[in-house]
Amino acid sequence: METTETEEVHPCWICLSDEPDGNDKLPVRDCSCKDDTGYAHISCLINYATKQSDKVENNETHEFVKIWPKCTNCNQPYQHDLANKLADALLKFINNKYSNKSYWNQVRLIEAYQVKLNAIYTMEIPCPTKLKKEGINAANQILSIVEDMKVNRMDIMILLGISHETFQKDIIDGNQSYAYGQLGILHMMSKGEEDQAISNYEKCLAIYKSHGDTSGISYMESMIDIIKRDYADDDEETKKENLKARRESYNSHTKEDTAEAIDDALHLANALVYCYHGIEAERLLTKYLVISQRVHGKEHDQTKRIESQLNKCKARLVALEDGEIYQILRYEGDNQCVVKSVMKDDTTLTTDINCIHIDNGTPIICQGLKKADHLNGKLGDIRSFDVETERYAVHFEDTSLIKPVAVKKENVRIVFDLPEVE
Repeated sequence: METTETEEVHPCWICLSDEPDGNDKLPVRDCSCKDDTGYAHISCLINYATKQSDKVENNETHEFVKIWPKCTNCNQPYQHDLANKLADALLKFINNKYSNKSYWNQVRLIEAYQVKLNAIYTMEIPCPTKLKKEGINAANQILSIVEDMKVNRMDIMILLGISHETFQKDIIDGNQSYAYGQLGILHMMSKGEEDQAISNYEKCLAIYKSHGDTSGISYMESMIDIIKRDYADDDEETKKENLKARRESYNSHTKEDTAEAIDDALHLANALVYCYHGIEAERLLTKYLVISQRVHGKEHDQTKRIESQLNKCKARLVALEDGEIYQILRYEGDNQCVVKSVMKDDTTLTTDINCIHIDNGTPIICQGLKKADHLNGKLGDIRSFDVETERYAVHFEDTSLIKPVAVKKENVRIVFDLPEVE
Protein backbone atom coordinates (compact mmCIF):
# COMPACT_ATOMS: atom_id res chain seq x y z
CA MET A 1 0.00 0.00 0.00
CA GLU A 2 1.38 3.38 -1.00
CA THR A 3 0.88 6.44 1.15
CA THR A 4 0.45 9.97 -0.10
CA GLU A 5 3.10 12.59 0.58
CA THR A 6 0.76 14.44 2.96
CA GLU A 7 -0.34 11.38 4.93
CA GLU A 8 1.27 11.19 8.36
CA VAL A 9 2.74 7.81 9.24
CA HIS A 10 3.48 6.85 12.84
CA PRO A 11 5.32 3.79 14.16
CA CYS A 12 3.43 1.06 15.96
CA TRP A 13 4.30 1.12 19.67
CA ILE A 14 4.17 -2.70 19.74
CA CYS A 15 6.21 -3.79 16.70
CA LEU A 16 7.91 -0.36 16.18
CA SER A 17 7.27 -0.49 12.43
CA ASP A 18 5.58 2.32 10.52
CA GLU A 19 4.93 0.07 7.51
CA PRO A 20 1.58 -1.60 6.71
CA ASP A 21 0.94 -4.90 8.49
CA GLY A 22 -0.01 -8.22 6.87
CA ASN A 23 -3.52 -6.87 6.29
CA ASP A 24 -2.07 -3.86 4.43
CA LYS A 25 -3.15 -1.54 7.28
CA LEU A 26 -1.06 1.27 8.78
CA PRO A 27 -0.86 1.94 12.53
CA VAL A 28 -3.93 3.74 13.86
CA ARG A 29 -4.90 5.48 17.07
CA ASP A 30 -8.34 6.20 18.52
CA CYS A 31 -8.00 6.64 22.26
CA SER A 32 -6.85 9.62 24.35
CA CYS A 33 -3.12 9.41 23.62
CA LYS A 34 -1.56 12.68 22.50
CA ASP A 35 1.30 13.80 20.25
CA ASP A 36 2.91 10.84 18.45
CA THR A 37 2.15 8.18 21.06
CA GLY A 38 -0.43 5.40 21.04
CA TYR A 39 -0.37 4.37 17.37
CA ALA A 40 -0.52 0.65 16.63
CA HIS A 41 -1.52 -1.85 13.98
CA ILE A 42 -4.91 -3.36 14.78
CA SER A 43 -3.37 -6.79 14.22
CA CYS A 44 -0.64 -5.97 16.75
CA LEU A 45 -3.20 -4.83 19.31
CA ILE A 46 -5.14 -8.08 18.86
CA ASN A 47 -1.97 -10.17 19.19
CA TYR A 48 -0.87 -8.17 22.25
CA ALA A 49 -4.27 -8.53 23.97
CA THR A 50 -4.38 -12.25 23.12
CA LYS A 51 -0.95 -12.87 24.71
CA GLN A 52 -1.87 -10.84 27.81
CA SER A 53 -5.14 -12.79 28.09
CA ASP A 54 -3.31 -16.10 27.91
CA LYS A 55 -1.26 -15.12 30.95
CA VAL A 56 -4.29 -14.93 33.23
CA GLU A 57 -6.70 -17.51 31.81
CA ASN A 58 -5.39 -20.39 33.96
CA ASN A 59 -6.67 -18.64 37.08
CA GLU A 60 -10.24 -19.19 35.85
CA THR A 61 -10.98 -15.49 36.18
CA HIS A 62 -12.54 -13.14 33.67
CA GLU A 63 -9.98 -10.38 34.35
CA PHE A 64 -8.41 -10.74 30.91
CA VAL A 65 -11.52 -9.22 29.29
CA LYS A 66 -10.46 -5.87 30.75
CA ILE A 67 -7.26 -5.94 28.67
CA TRP A 68 -9.08 -5.46 25.36
CA PRO A 69 -11.18 -2.26 25.50
CA LYS A 70 -8.61 0.20 26.94
CA CYS A 71 -5.37 1.63 25.64
CA THR A 72 -2.38 0.43 27.67
CA ASN A 73 -0.68 3.83 27.35
CA CYS A 74 -3.39 6.34 28.27
CA ASN A 75 -5.71 3.90 30.08
CA GLN A 76 -8.73 5.37 28.27
CA PRO A 77 -11.24 3.36 26.19
CA TYR A 78 -10.74 2.91 22.47
CA GLN A 79 -13.39 4.41 20.20
CA HIS A 80 -15.16 3.90 16.90
CA ASP A 81 -14.09 1.30 14.37
CA LEU A 82 -10.95 0.40 16.34
CA ALA A 83 -12.98 -0.36 19.47
CA ASN A 84 -15.50 -2.33 17.43
CA LYS A 85 -12.82 -4.43 15.72
CA LEU A 86 -11.16 -5.23 19.03
CA ALA A 87 -14.53 -6.20 20.54
CA ASP A 88 -15.18 -8.56 17.63
CA ALA A 89 -11.69 -10.02 18.01
CA LEU A 90 -12.30 -10.56 21.74
CA LEU A 91 -15.56 -12.43 21.07
CA LYS A 92 -13.85 -14.57 18.43
CA PHE A 93 -10.97 -15.31 20.82
CA ILE A 94 -13.35 -16.45 23.58
CA ASN A 95 -15.54 -18.54 21.29
CA ASN A 96 -12.48 -20.29 19.84
CA LYS A 97 -10.67 -20.88 23.11
CA TYR A 98 -13.58 -21.53 25.46
CA SER A 99 -16.12 -23.63 23.58
CA ASN A 100 -17.87 -25.28 26.53
CA LYS A 101 -20.63 -23.66 28.58
CA SER A 102 -18.94 -23.62 31.96
CA TYR A 103 -19.92 -20.82 34.30
CA TRP A 104 -16.61 -18.96 33.91
CA ASN A 105 -16.83 -19.11 30.12
CA GLN A 106 -20.34 -17.70 30.30
CA VAL A 107 -19.08 -14.85 32.47
CA ARG A 108 -16.30 -14.16 29.95
CA LEU A 109 -18.83 -14.00 27.14
CA ILE A 110 -21.13 -11.66 29.05
CA GLU A 111 -18.28 -9.25 29.70
CA ALA A 112 -17.12 -9.51 26.08
CA TYR A 113 -20.61 -8.56 24.90
CA GLN A 114 -20.43 -5.61 27.28
CA VAL A 115 -17.21 -4.55 25.55
CA LYS A 116 -19.01 -4.85 22.21
CA LEU A 117 -21.89 -2.68 23.40
CA ASN A 118 -19.53 -0.03 24.77
CA ALA A 119 -17.72 0.04 21.41
CA ILE A 120 -20.98 0.55 19.55
CA TYR A 121 -21.86 3.51 21.74
CA THR A 122 -18.71 5.32 20.55
CA MET A 123 -19.89 5.10 16.95
CA GLU A 124 -22.23 7.45 15.12
CA ILE A 125 -25.45 8.26 16.96
CA PRO A 126 -28.13 7.39 16.00
CA CYS A 127 -26.51 4.04 15.31
CA PRO A 128 -26.29 2.89 11.69
CA THR A 129 -28.66 -0.03 11.12
CA LYS A 130 -25.91 -2.69 11.03
CA LEU A 131 -24.30 -1.54 14.28
CA LYS A 132 -27.64 -1.22 16.01
CA LYS A 133 -28.51 -4.81 15.04
CA GLU A 134 -25.14 -5.94 16.39
CA GLY A 135 -25.84 -4.13 19.66
CA ILE A 136 -29.31 -5.62 20.01
CA ASN A 137 -27.82 -9.04 19.26
CA ALA A 138 -25.14 -8.54 21.96
CA ALA A 139 -27.75 -7.59 24.58
CA ASN A 140 -29.96 -10.52 23.60
CA GLN A 141 -26.97 -12.87 23.76
CA ILE A 142 -26.48 -11.82 27.38
CA LEU A 143 -30.12 -12.60 28.10
CA SER A 144 -29.72 -15.98 26.39
CA ILE A 145 -26.65 -16.82 28.50
CA VAL A 146 -28.57 -15.88 31.64
CA GLU A 147 -31.31 -18.33 30.65
CA ASP A 148 -28.66 -21.07 30.39
CA MET A 149 -27.41 -20.09 33.85
CA LYS A 150 -30.91 -20.54 35.23
CA VAL A 151 -30.95 -24.14 33.98
CA ASN A 152 -27.63 -24.82 35.73
CA ARG A 153 -28.35 -22.75 38.83
CA MET A 154 -27.63 -25.56 41.32
CA ASP A 155 -24.22 -26.30 39.82
CA ILE A 156 -23.32 -22.60 39.83
CA MET A 157 -24.51 -22.10 43.40
CA ILE A 158 -22.37 -25.05 44.57
CA LEU A 159 -19.37 -23.84 42.53
CA LEU A 160 -19.52 -20.34 43.99
CA GLY A 161 -20.80 -21.34 47.42
CA ILE A 162 -23.69 -18.90 47.31
CA SER A 163 -27.35 -18.97 48.31
CA HIS A 164 -30.35 -19.02 46.02
CA GLU A 165 -31.08 -15.37 46.92
CA THR A 166 -27.54 -14.26 46.02
CA PHE A 167 -27.64 -16.24 42.79
CA GLN A 168 -30.94 -14.63 41.80
CA LYS A 169 -29.91 -11.08 42.69
CA ASP A 170 -26.27 -10.91 41.58
CA ILE A 171 -26.16 -13.30 38.63
CA ILE A 172 -29.65 -13.52 37.15
CA ASP A 173 -31.23 -10.16 37.97
CA GLY A 174 -27.95 -8.25 37.72
CA ASN A 175 -27.22 -9.43 34.19
CA GLN A 176 -30.82 -9.19 33.02
CA SER A 177 -31.18 -5.61 34.25
CA TYR A 178 -27.93 -4.72 32.48
CA ALA A 179 -29.12 -6.26 29.18
CA TYR A 180 -32.55 -4.62 29.36
CA GLY A 181 -30.86 -1.30 30.11
CA GLN A 182 -28.64 -1.64 27.03
CA LEU A 183 -31.63 -2.49 24.85
CA GLY A 184 -33.32 0.61 26.24
CA ILE A 185 -30.36 2.75 25.23
CA LEU A 186 -30.20 1.27 21.73
CA HIS A 187 -33.87 1.93 21.10
CA MET A 188 -33.60 5.36 22.73
CA MET A 189 -31.04 6.32 20.05
CA SER A 190 -33.64 6.06 17.29
CA LYS A 191 -36.66 8.33 17.02
CA GLY A 192 -39.82 6.29 16.69
CA GLU A 193 -38.66 3.55 19.06
CA GLU A 194 -39.48 5.30 22.32
CA ASP A 195 -42.04 2.65 23.30
CA GLN A 196 -39.47 -0.16 22.94
CA ALA A 197 -36.97 1.84 24.97
CA ILE A 198 -39.50 2.45 27.74
CA SER A 199 -40.58 -1.23 27.71
CA ASN A 200 -37.01 -2.38 28.35
CA TYR A 201 -36.42 0.27 31.00
CA GLU A 202 -39.63 -0.83 32.73
CA LYS A 203 -38.28 -4.40 32.87
CA CYS A 204 -35.18 -2.99 34.58
CA LEU A 205 -37.37 -0.99 36.92
CA ALA A 206 -39.33 -4.09 37.93
CA ILE A 207 -36.09 -5.90 38.81
CA TYR A 208 -34.81 -2.98 40.89
CA LYS A 209 -38.15 -2.73 42.69
CA SER A 210 -38.07 -6.45 43.52
CA HIS A 211 -34.83 -5.83 45.43
CA GLY A 212 -35.73 -2.43 46.86
CA ASP A 213 -32.76 -0.89 45.02
CA THR A 214 -33.60 2.79 45.54
CA SER A 215 -30.75 4.15 43.41
CA GLY A 216 -31.63 1.79 40.54
CA ILE A 217 -35.32 2.67 40.83
CA SER A 218 -34.54 6.39 40.78
CA TYR A 219 -32.23 6.03 37.76
CA MET A 220 -34.69 3.97 35.70
CA GLU A 221 -37.58 6.29 36.53
CA SER A 222 -35.45 9.26 35.47
CA MET A 223 -34.53 7.56 32.17
CA ILE A 224 -38.19 6.84 31.44
CA ASP A 225 -39.05 10.45 32.31
CA ILE A 226 -36.26 11.76 30.05
CA ILE A 227 -37.60 9.77 27.08
CA LYS A 228 -41.12 11.02 27.69
CA ARG A 229 -39.85 14.60 28.00
CA ASP A 230 -37.46 14.45 25.05
CA TYR A 231 -40.16 13.19 22.71
CA ALA A 232 -42.98 15.23 24.14
CA ASP A 233 -44.10 18.62 22.85
CA ASP A 234 -41.47 21.24 23.49
CA ASP A 235 -43.44 23.20 26.11
CA GLU A 236 -41.66 25.28 28.71
CA GLU A 237 -42.45 22.95 31.59
CA THR A 238 -41.01 19.98 29.71
CA LYS A 239 -37.77 21.83 28.99
CA LYS A 240 -37.45 22.93 32.61
CA GLU A 241 -37.94 19.38 33.90
CA ASN A 242 -35.34 18.08 31.46
CA LEU A 243 -32.88 20.77 32.57
CA LYS A 244 -33.49 19.89 36.22
CA ALA A 245 -32.76 16.20 35.56
CA ARG A 246 -29.58 16.99 33.62
CA ARG A 247 -28.38 19.35 36.35
CA GLU A 248 -28.96 16.75 39.06
CA SER A 249 -27.05 14.15 37.05
CA TYR A 250 -24.13 16.54 36.51
CA ASN A 251 -24.04 17.63 40.17
CA SER A 252 -23.81 14.00 41.31
CA HIS A 253 -20.14 13.86 40.24
CA THR A 254 -17.49 14.48 42.88
CA LYS A 255 -14.71 14.85 40.29
CA GLU A 256 -14.76 17.07 37.21
CA ASP A 257 -12.01 15.35 35.24
CA THR A 258 -13.66 11.99 34.58
CA ALA A 259 -15.14 10.77 31.32
CA GLU A 260 -18.55 10.47 32.99
CA ALA A 261 -18.48 14.05 34.31
CA ILE A 262 -17.43 15.36 30.89
CA ASP A 263 -20.30 13.49 29.25
CA ASP A 264 -22.86 14.82 31.76
CA ALA A 265 -21.46 18.36 31.39
CA LEU A 266 -22.15 18.23 27.65
CA HIS A 267 -25.69 16.93 28.26
CA LEU A 268 -26.29 19.72 30.79
CA ALA A 269 -24.93 22.34 28.38
CA ASN A 270 -27.29 21.12 25.66
CA ALA A 271 -30.24 21.37 28.06
CA LEU A 272 -29.13 24.87 29.08
CA VAL A 273 -29.00 25.94 25.43
CA TYR A 274 -32.46 24.44 24.88
CA CYS A 275 -33.78 26.60 27.76
CA TYR A 276 -31.89 29.70 26.51
CA HIS A 277 -29.48 29.83 29.45
CA GLY A 278 -26.80 30.99 27.03
CA ILE A 279 -24.31 32.44 29.50
CA GLU A 280 -24.26 29.42 31.82
CA ALA A 281 -24.00 27.06 28.84
CA GLU A 282 -21.09 28.97 27.31
CA ARG A 283 -19.19 29.13 30.59
CA LEU A 284 -19.72 25.41 31.23
CA LEU A 285 -18.61 24.44 27.72
CA THR A 286 -15.56 26.71 27.91
CA LYS A 287 -14.53 25.05 31.17
CA TYR A 288 -15.07 21.50 29.93
CA LEU A 289 -13.36 22.07 26.61
CA VAL A 290 -10.14 22.55 28.59
CA ILE A 291 -10.89 19.53 30.80
CA SER A 292 -11.72 17.28 27.84
CA GLN A 293 -8.58 18.37 25.98
CA ARG A 294 -6.55 17.40 29.03
CA VAL A 295 -8.33 14.10 29.71
CA HIS A 296 -9.10 12.92 26.18
CA GLY A 297 -6.96 15.06 23.88
CA LYS A 298 -7.88 17.61 21.20
CA GLU A 299 -8.82 15.03 18.55
CA HIS A 300 -11.16 12.99 20.75
CA ASP A 301 -14.83 12.87 19.73
CA GLN A 302 -16.07 14.23 23.03
CA THR A 303 -13.67 17.17 22.82
CA LYS A 304 -14.87 17.92 19.29
CA ARG A 305 -18.53 17.72 20.36
CA ILE A 306 -17.92 20.21 23.17
CA GLU A 307 -15.98 22.51 20.85
CA SER A 308 -18.75 22.36 18.23
CA GLN A 309 -21.46 23.22 20.76
CA LEU A 310 -19.31 26.02 22.19
CA ASN A 311 -18.86 27.52 18.72
CA LYS A 312 -22.63 27.45 18.26
CA CYS A 313 -23.08 29.22 21.59
CA LYS A 314 -20.64 31.93 20.53
CA ALA A 315 -22.22 32.52 17.12
CA ARG A 316 -24.47 35.44 18.28
CA LEU A 317 -27.27 34.93 15.77
CA VAL A 318 -29.88 37.51 14.77
CA ALA A 319 -32.78 37.57 12.32
CA LEU A 320 -33.45 40.45 9.96
CA GLU A 321 -36.90 41.71 9.03
CA ASP A 322 -37.03 39.35 6.05
CA GLY A 323 -36.60 36.41 8.44
CA GLU A 324 -33.11 35.45 7.21
CA ILE A 325 -30.60 34.40 9.87
CA TYR A 326 -27.32 36.29 10.25
CA GLN A 327 -24.38 36.27 12.62
CA ILE A 328 -23.73 39.68 14.11
CA LEU A 329 -20.04 40.57 13.90
CA ARG A 330 -19.80 44.00 15.53
CA TYR A 331 -21.52 47.27 16.25
CA GLU A 332 -20.65 50.44 14.33
CA GLY A 333 -21.51 53.66 16.09
CA ASP A 334 -24.67 53.95 18.15
CA ASN A 335 -27.22 52.68 15.67
CA GLN A 336 -25.54 50.36 13.16
CA CYS A 337 -24.23 46.80 13.21
CA VAL A 338 -22.43 44.53 10.75
CA VAL A 339 -23.93 41.08 10.13
CA LYS A 340 -22.85 38.05 8.09
CA SER A 341 -25.26 35.69 6.37
CA VAL A 342 -25.10 32.09 7.52
CA MET A 343 -26.77 30.88 4.31
CA LYS A 344 -25.42 33.02 1.47
CA ASP A 345 -21.65 32.49 1.24
CA ASP A 346 -20.81 34.72 4.22
CA THR A 347 -22.35 37.83 2.65
CA THR A 348 -21.95 40.81 4.99
CA LEU A 349 -24.04 43.97 5.28
CA THR A 350 -24.53 46.91 7.60
CA THR A 351 -27.98 47.47 9.05
CA ASP A 352 -29.83 49.50 11.68
CA ILE A 353 -29.80 47.84 15.11
CA ASN A 354 -33.59 48.25 15.32
CA CYS A 355 -33.95 46.02 12.24
CA ILE A 356 -32.46 42.95 13.93
CA HIS A 357 -34.10 40.44 16.23
CA ILE A 358 -31.66 38.88 18.70
CA ASP A 359 -31.83 35.11 19.16
CA ASN A 360 -32.99 33.69 22.51
CA GLY A 361 -30.10 32.70 24.78
CA THR A 362 -27.81 35.45 23.48
CA PRO A 363 -25.70 37.23 26.15
CA ILE A 364 -26.36 40.98 26.35
CA ILE A 365 -25.74 43.96 28.58
CA CYS A 366 -28.22 46.74 29.25
CA GLN A 367 -27.44 50.35 28.46
CA GLY A 368 -29.27 53.67 28.46
CA LEU A 369 -31.83 52.62 31.05
CA LYS A 370 -33.12 55.58 33.09
CA LYS A 371 -35.75 54.26 35.51
CA ALA A 372 -33.67 51.15 36.19
CA ASP A 373 -30.22 52.64 35.71
CA HIS A 374 -28.76 50.18 38.26
CA LEU A 375 -29.12 47.51 35.52
CA ASN A 376 -26.92 49.36 33.04
CA GLY A 377 -23.82 47.28 32.32
CA LYS A 378 -25.35 44.17 33.87
CA LEU A 379 -24.81 40.90 32.00
CA GLY A 380 -27.78 38.71 31.16
CA ASP A 381 -29.24 36.51 28.47
CA ILE A 382 -32.40 36.89 26.42
CA ARG A 383 -35.06 34.27 27.16
CA SER A 384 -38.00 35.54 25.08
CA PHE A 385 -39.42 38.46 23.10
CA ASP A 386 -42.81 40.13 23.51
CA VAL A 387 -44.03 41.14 20.05
CA GLU A 388 -46.67 43.55 21.34
CA THR A 389 -44.39 45.57 23.63
CA GLU A 390 -41.24 44.90 21.53
CA ARG A 391 -39.26 44.09 24.64
CA TYR A 392 -36.83 41.29 25.44
CA ALA A 393 -37.18 39.29 28.67
CA VAL A 394 -33.66 39.44 30.14
CA HIS A 395 -32.43 37.16 32.94
CA PHE A 396 -29.30 38.49 34.65
CA GLU A 397 -26.26 36.50 35.69
CA ASP A 398 -26.10 38.46 38.96
CA THR A 399 -27.87 36.10 41.38
CA SER A 400 -29.18 39.05 43.42
CA LEU A 401 -31.34 40.00 40.42
CA ILE A 402 -33.83 37.16 40.62
CA LYS A 403 -36.66 38.45 38.45
CA PRO A 404 -36.37 38.87 34.67
CA VAL A 405 -36.68 42.40 33.27
CA ALA A 406 -38.45 43.54 30.10
CA VAL A 407 -35.99 45.66 28.11
CA LYS A 408 -36.52 47.61 24.88
CA LYS A 409 -34.49 46.74 21.79
CA GLU A 410 -32.53 49.98 21.88
CA ASN A 411 -31.39 49.29 25.44
CA VAL A 412 -29.59 45.98 24.83
CA ARG A 413 -26.19 45.31 23.30
CA ILE A 414 -24.89 41.86 22.43
CA VAL A 415 -21.80 40.72 24.36
CA PHE A 416 -19.37 38.98 22.01
CA ASP A 417 -16.89 37.75 24.64
CA LEU A 418 -18.05 36.85 28.12
CA PRO A 419 -16.14 38.60 30.91
CA GLU A 420 -14.28 36.51 33.46
CA VAL A 421 -16.27 35.61 36.56
CA GLU A 422 -15.03 37.61 39.52
